Amino acid sequence: MEVWVSPIKDVIVALAAIIGAGVAVIGLSTWRRQLQGTAQYELARRLLKEVYQFREALQSVRFPFIALKEMELSDDEGPPPANDKDRRHRELAKAYQNRYDRVYDARNALEATLLEVEVLWGAELVEKVRKLYSWDGELYAAIMDHLDTIMSDAPRGGRSLEDIRRTRETINSRGNRKEDKFLSGLQSDIQQIEMELKPHLKRAV
Repeated sequence: MEVWVSPIKDVIVALAAIIGAGVAVIGLSTWRRQLQGTAQYELARRLLKEVYQFREALQSVRFPFIALKEMELSDDEGPPPANDKDRRHRELAKAYQNRYDRVYDARNALEATLLEVEVLWGAELVEKVRKLYSWDGELYAAIMDHLDTIMSDAPRGGRSLEDIRRTRETINSRGNRKEDKFLSGLQSDIQQIEMELKPHLKRAV
């Protein structure tokens, strides 16, 4: 009887070792999946937050009321304005430049995150996010048109009433979001990004 005890014991020990190794491998694999899921969740959450911050930065530029403090010209900002038209132009330019600092910060944060996005999810999502920059460009161009109109000697800056109306709709946000074409278009592009990130936001551990 004792002859069989040792071989059986060895078999049991070997099986236990195999089972233990298998459990360890499964556990390690599960841990890796959880870790990867957590990393993707955190990246998706951060990216979406920065997309929203970019949207709000653009909206802050478009806020229709400009306080006097935003337009104050300091003595070290060049010679005094030549006339009222020049003063108005420089005051508005300063106000919009100060507001645009927030847009630059939001865009820089997005660009840093997009490096990680491309590593994990490829260039397609990166391009969808960068598509938002076209709204930045449209807004900036409208502001430049508005400032040029102020300085022009021609009536309405030589522009049509329809052109001026479109410029104002771009640079000024509206209380009713449904009537705000600029914001509606921007939000539509953001929704495409939300759809891409939705699966990753469900993988939190």
